[in-house]
Amino acid sequence: ASQVRREGNDGFDLGGGVKQERQTITAPDALLAALHTSDITDDCLYRVRLRHEGKADPEIGTALFRGDFAHEALGLLHKMPVSSWCPAAVQKVCRESIGLTDKKVESEGRVVSKAARDGAAAMYGEIEHLLKSYIARIGPELKGCKIIAVEAPIEVTIDVDDEPAYFRSHLDLIFRDERGTLHVWDWKSGTDAPSFDFLARNHQLALYWLAAVQGEIRTGPGEWLRFNEAPTVAWIHLNHLKPFGRKTKLIEDGVEVEYVKGDTRPINKIVRQVEYRNIDLIIDALIERVRMVRHGFFPKNPEQVRCCLCECRHSCASFVDHPDMERG
Repeated sequence: ASQVRREGNDGFDLGGGVKQERQTITAPDALLAALHTSDITDDCLYRVRLRHEGKADPEIGTALFRGDFAHEALGLLHKMPVSSWCPAAVQKVCRESIGLTDKKVESEGRVVSKAARDGAAAMYGEIEHLLKSYIARIGPELKGCKIIAVEAPIEVTIDVDDEPAYFRSHLDLIFRDERGTLHVWDWKSGTDAPSFDFLARNHQLALYWLAAVQGEIRTGPGEWLRFNEAPTVAWIHLNHLKPFGRKTKLIEDGVEVEYVKGDTRPINKIVRQVEYRNIDLIIDALIERVRMVRHGFFPKNPEQVRCCLCECRHSCASFVDHPDMERG
């Protein structure tokens, strides 16, 4: 890895002029400069526009708060040596991370819902159990590994129509294993497990891969590194740290394996490695997204379940006017 010393704030700078087209909305320079990588990879660009216009509901519910809490806790855990992971460490991490989560919510101008506050004690117990399960299942996988950075800022540049597009985001975890292989992990707290085909097409994970291949990663205060190598990228499905809830049959290496209720899940169902078949297709899709935003084109992508959970639903005509959508 080669070192680059350059500081930059988080965001997504598209650069260049903004073209106004019919039935589009001009994307002001301020909005372009503020866009984060998660915005450009969002399923619904119209939600991105509403969010940056200040039309998102500032209240966050239980699921989102739990996810933020889990990420803060895992980040703190990985700043400790793996050899020191123990029940006492879990208690310390939980105490500190709940406070950090509250501060993060406040700094972003959001408020925690009453339901999330009322369920805080139960949530604390859930995260404590999650960390213990993580240590039991993931700890052995990380023994002998060298942690490079946690919540590491990244910068990736892609040329779009002879103008650079600057992507900025954060990696949850980057490390090297005992063989020297570079790994990038992304912790996911949702309930739905992704298919491996979905992972191979996922824009966010592809950008993380690109960060290691051609971008820069901040590994310490003011220290930016170029790794210039292809990492192994994995989606860490935290919900699968839980044992099977019922009898389940899986195909493993061409052989059907049966699991009963209470059995632990295979490690490859928790650490879901991405196999890229054609990374150029994903880069092409990202380039098209950049063009759309540069031209002020923010299309809607309605889907009933996702729309009902969207923080911008009360400002979205597609949601408000749809007869099948309930307004909560």
